[in-house]
Amino acid sequence: MADDVFGCRVLMFRAALSSACARLPHDDELPRPAGYRLIKDADALWCAFETAHHKANLPDQLEIPMEPFARAVEIVLKDSELRDDRGYTPEVVLWDHAVRHSAYVQSRHAMGRVLAAAA
Repeated sequence: MADDVFGCRVLMFRAALSSACARLPHDDELPRPAGYRLIKDADALWCAFETAHHKANLPDQLEIPMEPFARAVEIVLKDSELRDDRGYTPEVVLWDHAVRHSAYVQSRHAMGRVLAAAA
């Protein structure tokens, strides 16, 4: 059951990322040879957030707010800028590092305190 839910969430995450990337120019429309594409690492990014979620013992299901998501992607892209080429893919440890520094866990803890105070 858990694998089915995880697989479904990864597919939904990948679909959302694909839709966002669909608005970008295709490789053949770029003026230079294309490099890294974020969609290639949808699973690694999801797993990094899932790992952080479980390590922090956060309640409820994994939900990734846009701000920590964007922050994690920004960290990886900035770190990867000089290494970008056709065969480049960021390492999993870089995604883990980016998620740790995205404030995902901190924002989920803060949201939990706000909801608890409102109850």
